[in-house]
Amino acid sequence: MNKAENNIRKTSFKKAGQALIDHIQETEKVDLQRIEQSLEDLKNNYQIQHKRRKLWLYAASAAASLLIAALSINFLYSPNSYDWDMLATSLLNDSIPHQDKEITLITQNDRMKLSNEASLEYKKNGTLQVNKEDVTKENPVRHKEKLNHIIVPKGKRATITFSDGTSMYINSGSHVIYPSDFDKNKREILVEGEVYLEVAKDPKRPFFVKTKDFDVKVLGTTFNVSAYKDDAIASVVLVEGKVEVDNNDQKTTIRPNEKIAITHGESTVSIVDVNEYISWKDYIMLFAEHRAGDVFTRLSRYYGVHIECDPSIASYPVSGKLDLKSGINNSLDILTELLDIKYKTEPDGSIRIFQ
Repeated sequence: MNKAENNIRKTSFKKAGQALIDHIQETEKVDLQRIEQSLEDLKNNYQIQHKRRKLWLYAASAAASLLIAALSINFLYSPNSYDWDMLATSLLNDSIPHQDKEITLITQNDRMKLSNEASLEYKKNGTLQVNKEDVTKENPVRHKEKLNHIIVPKGKRATITFSDGTSMYINSGSHVIYPSDFDKNKREILVEGEVYLEVAKDPKRPFFVKTKDFDVKVLGTTFNVSAYKDDAIASVVLVEGKVEVDNNDQKTTIRPNEKIAITHGESTVSIVDVNEYISWKDYIMLFAEHRAGDVFTRLSRYYGVHIECDPSIASYPVSGKLDLKSGINNSLDILTELLDIKYKTEPDGSIRIFQ
């Protein structure tokens, strides 16, 4: 297939998917049978390539929303049949803005709204606890292969403890797809955004974190993954243990206190202070000679407030420590004093940074 034909097929698929989601958004009730047939048509009309990095396929917003929302559709979620490449394409090219300001958990049979700082724990007996209270109890054999999708909007955070003992902290503006229970041979999750993981050791079941740019493979370790689709640079920072990062089939092993940064398919490894990259889970932001624009972007995500920074200020280097629990105004007061700049809260609640 030549490049022109491939572009035509990508455009056709994208338009078909967008048409589908536009139609569904006009109705209050979703007919799952019609969704299933529409998605089957999309699937049949467009053959997804099975190379991990063909994420320029641009799965349409329809696929992104519906492949996750309609988790009961068998062609995607039957045991051993779901395609992580298709999920990656669907999730990571999703252009539908998440309108809810609450954390949303989409499961096989339900859609739950969760409070900020929600704590989820999956028990070995099939029980899901949210904030220490039982929510569901399913037959472990039945729910084992089913996928869940947690959406953590800007301004919110959540934690998940998996049945194998692995803990995951999810930062603001992130999506994670994961099974209710892991496969007997491997453990896999899909991430768009930022997570901090403390992976339980299991030599027989490696743990994989999949993102749009790279995969991370571990057996048991502690590390941070940042893979926001709006960021030019994705990264993995290792706290302890050892991980292998697969970027376009280029495998790199990093060790504690190292960071691998990935941009435009290229990767670089450097020694860092890991606390600058993991302190967010403890409500602290540390930064040493970081770009002011990057710091304001992180604050915007954390508090769920749009911050517009004057381009002339964005490149200023800044170092400091912010107590994120003290609120956005306190954080901005500190930054504006450090940088000798000003900020203003607009009538719509957004914040403007200027000289």
